[in-house]
Amino acid sequence: MLIDMHLFRYRDNQELRQSTKHLKKYDRNNYKLEIKRCTPDDKGEYVVRATNSYGEKEYAVFLTVESMYWFEEKETYTI
Repeated sequence: MLIDMHLFRYRDNQELRQSTKHLKKYDRNNYKLEIKRCTPDDKGEYVVRATNSYGEKEYAVFLTVESMYWFEEKETYTI
């Protein structure tokens, strides 16, 4: 039996779309969200919501990102 499932991901109540920053990956029954070049601005609550004909399930995590003392996000570095 094939069950039609819909998977949604949110950050601070805003739906995340596939992008170069937020990569949605699927492998059979494994679903994950990869956040590229994570910075302190990416902190917040991330929620995954799965829905199908049997109902809905939601799971939330809070991501905290700390910058390292020797690294600051800049457009250009001069050495």
